[in-house]
Parts: sequence; structure tokens; C-alpha cells
Amino acid sequence: MPSRFIPSTGAVIDPVCSLAAEHSKKAASSNASELNSLAVLTKRQAAAYLQTTPRYIERMVASGRLRAYRPTGKLWRVRLSDLTSFLESGATIGASR
Repeated sequence: MPSRFIPSTGAVIDPVCSLAAEHSKKAASSNASELNSLAVLTKRQAAAYLQTTPRYIERMVASGRLRAYRPTGKLWRVRLSDLTSFLESGATIGASR
């Protein structure tokens, strides 16, 4: 694929190959056996474990239904034991109020 030239900025943009895009998608999603061996998960890993979105994890933490640790402003960590107790408590997606 040829590079694109943007006249307004003078920048040359190289297209991302389809293999690189596919690889990044695979790296972002971890399989369940890898997640079960971890004691502390990132927000994205926790979402993959629950088969939801990271935004759902954020909402559950904000509502107080799920515990999470924030070592810095952007980093989130969730214990696997907290996720399992969250599931055992009967957590549902889109629960009625």
C-alpha cells in the first residue's frame, strides 16, 4: 500500500498493515486460562473475565458494587477474588432499580 501525503500538514502517513491491526486485537484479548492464573487484573482483563466492556467495570466500581484499586489516576487493578465475589452476589448487567 502506498503512503498518503497530507498537504495541509505536510505529513506522510504510512498505512497500518492488516497483520499489525490483527495482532494488536489478539494481544488485547486474553484467554480465560491466562486470566484465571492471575491474582490481580487490569480493568481490561477484568472486563474480559466478565465478558463485558471496561466501561461496565468503571460503572460497577463507581456504584460501589465492585472493589478496585487505583495506584495512579489512570491505572486500575481488580482482584480476582473481588470479581468472583461480585459474580456470586448475583451481579447482572442492566439490573433493574
